[in-house]
Amino acid sequence: MKKFLLSIFCCLMAFASVQAEEVEFTAKATGTKGTSGTGSEVVLENSSAKVVLSKAYCNGTQFRIYQNCAITVSGINAVITGVEFTAYDGKTSAITLKSGGGKITSNGNVRSWAGSSNSVVLTANGQIRTQSIKVLYEVSGGGTPEPDQPETPVAPAPPTLPASCNFDNSMPVEITNIADGATVYYTTDGSEPTTGSTLYKEPFTITETTTVKAVAVNEGGSSDVASATYTKNEPVAEGEVVDKLTRELTGISGTNYATWSGKTVSSDAVYAGNSAGGNEAIQLRSNNNNSGIVTTQSGGKAKKVVVVWNSNTTDGRVLDVYGKNSAYTAATDLYNNSNQGTKLGSIKKGTSTELTIDGDYEYIGLRSNSGAMYLTNISITWDASAGVTVVPDAPALPASANFENEFEVSITAEEGTAIYYTTDGTEPTTESTVYSAPFTISETTTVKAIAVKDDVVSTVAEAKYTKVRLIDLSNCTVAEAIEAYKNGQTGTATITAYIVGAANNGLNKAEFTSETTVQTNILIADNADETNVDNCMPIKMASGTAVRNALNLGLNKSVYKKKVVVVGELEAYFSVAGMQDVEKAGLYWNVSAAGYATLYLGYKAEIPSTVNAYIVENTNSTHAIMTKVEGVVADNTGLILEGEGEHLFNITSAAATADVKGNLLKGSVVDEDITEDAYVLAHNVGMSGNKEGISSGWVLDNRGGPARI
Repeated sequence: MKKFLLSIFCCLMAFASVQAEEVEFTAKATGTKGTSGTGSEVVLENSSAKVVLSKAYCNGTQFRIYQNCAITVSGINAVITGVEFTAYDGKTSAITLKSGGGKITSNGNVRSWAGSSNSVVLTANGQIRTQSIKVLYEVSGGGTPEPDQPETPVAPAPPTLPASCNFDNSMPVEITNIADGATVYYTTDGSEPTTGSTLYKEPFTITETTTVKAVAVNEGGSSDVASATYTKNEPVAEGEVVDKLTRELTGISGTNYATWSGKTVSSDAVYAGNSAGGNEAIQLRSNNNNSGIVTTQSGGKAKKVVVVWNSNTTDGRVLDVYGKNSAYTAATDLYNNSNQGTKLGSIKKGTSTELTIDGDYEYIGLRSNSGAMYLTNISITWDASAGVTVVPDAPALPASANFENEFEVSITAEEGTAIYYTTDGTEPTTESTVYSAPFTISETTTVKAIAVKDDVVSTVAEAKYTKVRLIDLSNCTVAEAIEAYKNGQTGTATITAYIVGAANNGLNKAEFTSETTVQTNILIADNADETNVDNCMPIKMASGTAVRNALNLGLNKSVYKKKVVVVGELEAYFSVAGMQDVEKAGLYWNVSAAGYATLYLGYKAEIPSTVNAYIVENTNSTHAIMTKVEGVVADNTGLILEGEGEHLFNITSAAATADVKGNLLKGSVVDEDITEDAYVLAHNVGMSGNKEGISSGWVLDNRGGPARI
């Protein structure tokens, strides 16, 4: 028994000697190439055998093998013993025939085959995509083929034609890369070439638009058919100029779409667009993706558009042509009803290649109407003798803005143009006010302006200037901050308000209660009892910060309806005026007219200079002995405050500096029952056990906030 290893590629194969050594040989997939999803028979041959794939497809770069494909070796007495794939992703998997068959795993699908003769059936969970296939088989009869044993003829590779292109008067066509021993036959009428067609002997000349097809033939059979189309440029009338747009002109290669502009060819036209460069062509896509080609400067009067369709474009794809007499700015204009212009007609793959333009249009645009398409080139004919109407640029206005008292409007335009403007919202004409110098407005005004040169009118420039009340954001209320936001003001705002609830994934789920689990944000308002979201601002607190730990209602019920100061950037949050990632804030705490109060904070804070703060380190029979502390006090520290009125305790992440060692005061930030003896804040009460008040002694009660006397 002798073993042979057969390697199958789309175009290049290798065969093995009787020692199973791989040797290159040439073979071709013949017959129908197959269709995606079903496959069809693919036949591959070398000098010693023929391999037939019953359900397969070869697209020139890869095999696609479908469910229940039979692999058969014929022409010799062979038994298949193994199959090896080089997968499309470059990975190699192999199987060897065993009793009961074998299996292969590739790209997550289990594939198996079974058989012990010259034909095996391959099963798969899905389509197999492979760059090559190797079939290992044994040949019965033994012995190495005699050296002079004749080889089975193999069909030749196809000849090479010049690439499809346009030509002016005539074009020589030379067929090259003819396989040794092969004869080439060709046609020029679009029909399929056979051995009965014209025999190629030497280059020939064409003078009209022609599709040339050629085939190479030898004893092994016929090659695939080579085909190319050569389009004759029609004579250009006097004064006409033709621009030929190619992928190289756009500068875009590959399949990623990109925007380009400022491209010129022969005329005065300037081109811009959005395209890709797949298949070495101008690649445009479907009409909802803003891809296309426009002229931003005219080349005269547009007369004709001619395209050379790339063979990779699906038949039936449509290229729409638009025209107008004002400049396009970018391909996106083709998707705006106000800017796209008039649809002049269409060119359809498989049906037409050109469109003659009726009417006088100085600017044109091209876009796909029906999916991705590939254009080898696009030729645009301009009647330059008609002259080019140069449209002046629109005037330059100050950008739309808000102002408080007055606003000066200065309008500029290119030299040699006259400027006309309106301030009442109407469209400007040459009958409108002539601009001569900057002017001042004191009310909300929409200014529109045009530039006119040589009786040609520009597009309209427009801006709106809104009179507003500018808010001092350094110290403002919620209502003022909302007004400032609506007026377009930005910047750092310091807002004094009350915590009234939380925004749970949006204002439509606002929770005006302390009983919430939300820890991300709070709602603030000017009124502690506010429940109308229109009067509230959502405040997002930066994750992991002292501010978030101190103010979120999910963990700190005691801050509900407390007066707060927040500092942050005024911006949109939940699509309304708000703040995001606030890291600076503080809470106000009150001391009543009695002059003393207790305080227990769940956050680290700066003791304000407006109040005296004390801890209790010791007591005697009549008094609590208080010690004053200053600076930054640690969280969860009980304090006695002295100083009537409101006092702002700013939240901080700085290191604690107040010495509270030995402090006897205890407290809580949530309501809880007292399970041990406690003192309460009281005035001039006699001593009668440790549950009574101590004269002039002050201790923390159990309410989690300042006690009132």
